[in-house]
Amino acid sequence: MAGYSNAGNIISKGVILLAVSLMSCTGNKVKLPIETSLGKLVRIEQKESVVTDERSVTAEAGKVLYLLSFEGKSEIPYEGVQNEGLRSFTLVDAQGTEFSPVFSGSPTDAGKLSNKEWRYNGQMKGQNGKFVFVGTLSVPTAKIALVYSVPKDASGLSLKDGASKHEIN
Repeated sequence: MAGYSNAGNIISKGVILLAVSLMSCTGNKVKLPIETSLGKLVRIEQKESVVTDERSVTAEAGKVLYLLSFEGKSEIPYEGVQNEGLRSFTLVDAQGTEFSPVFSGSPTDAGKLSNKEWRYNGQMKGQNGKFVFVGTLSVPTAKIALVYSVPKDASGLSLKDGASKHEIN
């Protein structure tokens, strides 16, 4: 009878380990798409390099590039310094460190990212002793890609979208 008891304990422990393992594997997956103010976040990729029409963006030693792809909006309310992309959409790690995009653009037919067709519609406005652009950003393809450079060991990353945060890993 003791043999059955030990076998039962081993099987029980194996089932528990399998269940915990499955939960940890599926629990960390982010379900896409995610609704954001930039449109639907449809893809999250880790890359070593990303080609743009301006330059090739390459991950520095100890870092990885995150490429976040959004679809569905061709006009986005915008307030800030014109031509600085979408720097207010930061990635935030578990320690609260924020990472701004190093490039923002739209995918081209040539497989690159470009922001040359993006248009800022609005006007400059005085705000806190500085001039900022207030208006809309028009994106002709209704597709936006943001590239972030993040340490490889960063964990608990979330996309900060105004007052909202969206978990991405």
